[in-house]
Amino acid sequence: MRPATLAALATLLLAPIARAGEAVRRRFDVPGRGTLDLVVPEGWRASWESLPNEAAVLQMKPPEAAGKGFAVLLKPMSIRDDPEKVPDLVAEALARETGKGMLDGAVEKELLVEEIRGPDAVLYCTTLADRKLAGKKPGPDDWTHVTHCGVAVGALLVSALVLEDGADGPGRRAAIGMLKTARHVPVPRDGGR
Repeated sequence: MRPATLAALATLLLAPIARAGEAVRRRFDVPGRGTLDLVVPEGWRASWESLPNEAAVLQMKPPEAAGKGFAVLLKPMSIRDDPEKVPDLVAEALARETGKGMLDGAVEKELLVEEIRGPDAVLYCTTLADRKLAGKKPGPDDWTHVTHCGVAVGALLVSALVLEDGADGPGRRAAIGMLKTARHVPVPRDGGR
């Protein structure tokens, strides 16, 4: 074969590998709790936002070119302070409690909680539509739908919010796909020494 033909063949064969590499595993330090590892879609921006009197929130957004797009907010918390707690049950309870608190302002009358499992994480998710925005065009700072997931991964509990215009849009699907890849790397017992 000629070199040009080999190069073209290699490009065709390697193109799917390049597309598969559109997401990368990233580590996010969770102070005092180790790291939260996630396979994050390419181009997503991530930054820690401090909230008064609360734990910091990891905010993730798609690339600027995506327009308003969607937003993902992750709040990692410790789950293993009490060894009797079962992580899956704590995550499910978080999803149900948070969802019930949002029902008053939602179109939905009932809370449906979906269980989703990844290799190391279990998610309990619910999606609700904002009653105030039903049938209206949302403003630049408004979102018609919110998905909340309680995520149990190792010794971490993660409260995740996905804000998007649509019940099952690309942001929700990408965020849940990312959360399914979650891994927790705890702080070594000896403090890393």
